[in-house]
Amino acid sequence: MENEDEGVSGILIDYRNIVRPNLTTLKLLTGVVGEVPSTKHVVGLVLVVRRGVMEALEGECVGRARVEYMGGHAFVSGVLGWSYFLYDKGKKVGAIVDLSSPEHVSVVMDVIRSGFPEDVLVSASLPVKRVGAHRHISALIREGFCDPYICKNTMLSQSFGEFHLCLSRSNVLLEKPGSVQAEVEHVIGEFQRGGRITCRMKVRVHREALSYLRGLPMVGSTENADGSVTQKEVSGRFVMGELGSDGVYEASVDQSSVTPGREEGIDPEPGLYNFHSHPMEAYERHEVRYGWPSGQDYLGFADAFMRHDTIFHAVCSLEGLYVLTMSEAWVKKRKELRKLGDFISERFDIRYKPGRTVEAYLGRVNGVEMDGKAIFRVLYFPWGRGEVSFEAFFSQQGVNCFAREETLEKYKKYL
Repeated sequence: MENEDEGVSGILIDYRNIVRPNLTTLKLLTGVVGEVPSTKHVVGLVLVVRRGVMEALEGECVGRARVEYMGGHAFVSGVLGWSYFLYDKGKKVGAIVDLSSPEHVSVVMDVIRSGFPEDVLVSASLPVKRVGAHRHISALIREGFCDPYICKNTMLSQSFGEFHLCLSRSNVLLEKPGSVQAEVEHVIGEFQRGGRITCRMKVRVHREALSYLRGLPMVGSTENADGSVTQKEVSGRFVMGELGSDGVYEASVDQSSVTPGREEGIDPEPGLYNFHSHPMEAYERHEVRYGWPSGQDYLGFADAFMRHDTIFHAVCSLEGLYVLTMSEAWVKKRKELRKLGDFISERFDIRYKPGRTVEAYLGRVNGVEMDGKAIFRVLYFPWGRGEVSFEAFFSQQGVNCFAREETLEKYKKYL
C-alpha cells in the first residue's frame, strides 16, 4: 500500500502464518519490531517502509523468495516504522499496539482499511507520559482518532501495564476529520489532577437547540383513551459536541429522543444530560405564572444522577430554561443521596404563589442544605436573553471524567 505524500509504503503481514513459521529467516526483522503481543486475536504486523524497498519486494517471486528478502539487511534497513494490529472479528474491533512512529499513522490506517472491513472500530493509544510529544498525538487526531480517555487496556483487553491515552475511529476514509486536541488536553489535565476528584465541565447550549427547547411547552398534545386530546410533558436527550478551543462543550438536542409522557410527569430519558417540558396547559390547569421545577423533578434528577450518571437536567418552561445540576459537595456523597428522598420531596416542592418570583424561588432551592452543604445548583435562563452557558460537576468513572456520552458508551462496551 503506497502513500504518495510521504514516499513510503505500508505492508500488512499475517504474523501467525508468515512470521512465526519463519522466525529463523526473519530474525533480523523480528529483532527490530520487537516481541509480538500475547493474544488470542488475529495479529497483523504492519510495516512502514521506503518505497524503493517495497518495489524490490514486489519484484521477488511470491512465496519463499519474498520471505527471504524481508529477512535481509536491504529490507530491514528500509523499515521506518511498525505496529501490530490485533483484530477480533466477532466484536468488530481492532487495536493498533506498539505504534513505533505515530507520524506514519496515515500509512498504517491505509493498510488497515485495505485489509479489514469498514465496520471495524479501530483504536490506538500512546503512553500518557508521551502525550506531551504533540506531533505524535496531533498525527492521530489528524487521522480522525477521537473520543479520548485514559486506559490501561486495549478494547481487546490487552494490558499496557501503564496508563495510556486511548482514542478510536471508524475504519472508513474520513473526508474531514474533526479535531479533539482541546478534549485530549482536558482529559489529560483531569487525569493529572490525581486521586478521586470531582469532574467538571463547561456547557453552552447551541442557539438552534434553544429555539427548539423554547417551543416544547407548546407541543406534546396526544389523544387520551376517552378520545380527548391534551398536552403531555415531553422529554429528550442532549447531544454533546467535541470540546471547543475555549474549553466549552456545546449541547444540541437529539430530536429523535423526544417522546411524550403524562399530563403531570415524565421519566427523564436515560443519559448524561436530558430535559423535559412543562406544558402550557399545565400552567392554565394550576393557574400559575411560572412553571419552575417541582419536587418530583428534583427526585427524578437525583435518581437519574445515581442510576445513569446524569450530569444535568433541564426543564423547559414558558418563561425560560431551568437547569438542575448537583453541587460539588454532593457529587462526592452520591451514596448518601439515596436516603434523602423524603427530604427532597418536601423541601424542593415549592408551590407558586401570586407575587413569588423566579428569583425568590432560586434563592430558596439553592439555599436548601444538608450537612451544611447545598444539594443542588439550580440555574435559570429567561428565553431571548442571550447565551445559555454554565458549569456542571459530575463523578469520575475509574480515572476518567467522561463528559461526552459517545466516549462513555465505548468505554463501557469494550473495557
